Amino acid sequence: MKGKAFRLTSGLVLKDGQPDDMAAEVEALAFVAAHTSIPVPHVKYHWLELNRREPRGYIVMNLMPGEMLARVWSKLSPAQRQHVMRSLSGYVSQLRLLSQPPPPRLSPLPPKGWIGSTSGRGFMDCSMTTQIPPSDPLQRRATSTTSGYRDTRFLLGAQTSSRMSDDAWHCATTILSPSRMET
Repeated sequence: MKGKAFRLTSGLVLKDGQPDDMAAEVEALAFVAAHTSIPVPHVKYHWLELNRREPRGYIVMNLMPGEMLARVWSKLSPAQRQHVMRSLSGYVSQLRLLSQPPPPRLSPLPPKGWIGSTSGRGFMDCSMTTQIPPSDPLQRRATSTTSGYRDTRFLLGAQTSSRMSDDAWHCATTILSPSRMET
């Protein structure tokens, strides 16, 4: 998610960003940790500082072991790359099996089908919404629609293909093909 991360100690990271982004990240990490076997950092502390000129959110979390994939991808063997892609495919499969949490009590949200954070708060995802300029000059704000929704599997694939060698791209498209990702 969004934000800047700084290593505090050999095992802790401080991440800061926009308050809404940081709050949503804490919720998402807790939800994924509770409902999947996907490795996510353990959040030690989190807080919001809203009484500042520029409000900020902060998360202190465990440092995840390993190296940045972008830094080591070119050094991996084809078998190692395939292992990484199978692991990622398994993570995506686990996420697709998750059920939507119920909305908060006394919420006007319907029991299912709402879009928001795991606690029912609103969020902004540019891949799912498009801001439409108001047609009426007296209308004070733009309205949001889901007609701008894009399937991120294909969007991600198009962006990733330009960064991978041909053999790695072939392997990735084989493992992560839409027919294999259907639930």
